[in-house]
Amino acid sequence: MRATNVKDVVFHIGFLSMIVGQVFVIYYHVNELSLESIDLSQRIFNSNWYDQSSEVKRSLLIVMARVQRPLVLTIGNFAVIDNDLIVTMVKAAYTFVMYHII
Repeated sequence: MRATNVKDVVFHIGFLSMIVGQVFVIYYHVNELSLESIDLSQRIFNSNWYDQSSEVKRSLLIVMARVQRPLVLTIGNFAVIDNDLIVTMVKAAYTFVMYHII
């Protein structure tokens, strides 16, 4: 079914805007979390870890070893949440809405 009047066009554009807004909020925070996880090892190293007890030093070493790989969030076992996925989703939503408008 294709949109034939202004009301349908406005509805579809509003719907696309709402979906893009919701996806942006989620993906923005996922991206920030991933960036922070990448920077965590460097922040620990730059802290005053050398003034701490040997138990704290050992714990920080374990944490630094574990955060060498960046945090990756997934959608189940389906896909990794990253910038490429959000671009693909927005393009698909845009194509879907434009198909119904034209």
